[in-house]
Amino acid sequence: MFITAKEKCARARDVVGVFDLDTSTVSSVTKSFLSSAEKRREVEGINNLPKSFILVNRDKKNKIYFSSRLAKYINK
Repeated sequence: MFITAKEKCARARDVVGVFDLDTSTVSSVTKSFLSSAEKRREVEGINNLPKSFILVNRDKKNKIYFSSRLAKYINK
């Protein structure tokens, strides 16, 4: 299980990737992907400053969870 936003968990087999916001949002492709996902309401945010995001694909539907934890500290 991965710890995600708002104390929610995702099954490890559903997790596509865990990404650091500082390094991954340098790319315009990632920025565009996150913006599109937000418009489709596939994003769950947090109240704190997000440091990473977790891409989850469950039942062929994407969901993005922002987390206040650094990507390197999110593990199984």
